[in-house]
Formats: sequence, structure tokens, C-alpha cells
Amino acid sequence: MASKKAVVMTVAVLAVLLLALSATVSARPDAHVLDLFDLLSARNHVSDNFVRVVRGKNEGNMMACCDACYCTKSMPPKCMCADIFSDPHRCMGCDLCMCTMSYPPQCKCLDVTDCCSPPCSAVATN
Repeated sequence: MASKKAVVMTVAVLAVLLLALSATVSARPDAHVLDLFDLLSARNHVSDNFVRVVRGKNEGNMMACCDACYCTKSMPPKCMCADIFSDPHRCMGCDLCMCTMSYPPQCKCLDVTDCCSPPCSAVATN
């Protein structure tokens, strides 16, 4: 009888630990600050049948505008634009761009810069 109680107690403790772990993972303190290694890991997992990597013509230039820019808390910050666009020609302002092979394609610039580009709404009004 004691061994059955021990098994039940062990299962209960493991269930509580699993619930605590899932609550900790889902409640991240700052979801807007991204880890630079997570941002760059997409370059290592590119599959030719899922995405296409496009090299831009303007090497070293950043995108003209970006509505969703995320930066690390490091000094100097490392920033990446998270905008997704369907026109692959916008990749020409990026050093490295990744596009899905779907129609229409979904493209994302993978450049890491020291600062963010101005928001697209501000660029459109100028």
C-alpha cells in the first residue's frame, strides 16, 4: 500500500512541476526583446523547398522603412525588421532576404543593424 501512495505522490508532484513550467514559459517578462541568436538561427535552417534566400543589390544598406523593428538590450543594440511583405523587389534594400516559395511570396529582411529604420507611415508622408 505504501508503494502505491508513493507512485500517486510522484505523479502528482510531476504534474504540478509540469504546470509550473508551462506557466513560466508562456509568461515571458519581455516578449518584444528578442534574442539575437534566435533571430539569426533562421539562416541556418533554410530549406530550398520552403524558402528562397535572396541577396540584395544594395550591399550594406538597410530597408527604407520598417513598422515592426525589434532590438536586443545589448550596447550597441542589434536590431532586425520583422515586417513581412509580398513584393520580393523590396529585398533589394537588404543584404539577406528570405522569401517563401508560396504565391504570393512572403518575404522578410534578415539584416541585423545598429538602429531601426523609420516607420513606413513616416516615410510615406514625406
